[in-house]
Amino acid sequence: MPWRLLLGYVADLVSDGREALAHWREGNHALLLTDLQMPNMDGYELTTEIRRTEVDDQHLPIVTLTANALKSEELRCKAAGMDNYLTKPVLLDHLRATLLLAAEFEKALAVALDAIPLAETESKDPIGE
Repeated sequence: MPWRLLLGYVADLVSDGREALAHWREGNHALLLTDLQMPNMDGYELTTEIRRTEVDDQHLPIVTLTANALKSEELRCKAAGMDNYLTKPVLLDHLRATLLLAAEFEKALAVALDAIPLAETESKDPIGE
């Protein structure tokens, strides 16, 4: 699997949506940066499959790239489960800010999940006592 360093992040490169899904299933990814228009499986199908198979405590940030700048396309991306939407051509500063935002979201989510107390094993039902 070829990889590159992108704005200080290691990026795995794949050739299509099916390959991206297979690589995601191998685990250990902090973010998915994907195009909407890919061969074999587009960005919508990829996102839908990832969201369908994620377990409750998982949430992979998904950022999509597209040449379509219509607001309706952005809304469709959000509805499909994508976390952010960038239009091409993408300025590196905008991409950097989006990646940082996704990283900060993941840190905040982890802190929030750690703060949730574990459920008690015995029910304290005042009516049943």
